[in-house]
Amino acid sequence: MAETFTIPKISNGPATAATFNTPLSYIENALNQLSQCIQDFSQKDAIIQWQVPVDSSVTPGSIVYYNTASAKY
Repeated sequence: MAETFTIPKISNGPATAATFNTPLSYIENALNQLSQCIQDFSQKDAIIQWQVPVDSSVTPGSIVYYNTASAKY
C-alpha cells in the first residue's frame, strides 16, 4: 500500500521562520523516508537466472518468483 503524506499549508497568521519551515520539514522527512526505502530495496540480494521457463504472462524485466506447482518462474 502506498503511503501518502499530508503537508500542512500556511494559513493566515504570523509570518515566522517556524511557519515557513514546517512544510519544508515535512517534505524533508518524506524524502528521507523514501530514500531509506530505496536504500533498503537496493541492498537486497537477488538471484538472476537466464534461459529458464517462465509463464507466458511475464514481461521482460519483471521480478518473478518460482511457482513449485507449475515449475515455472
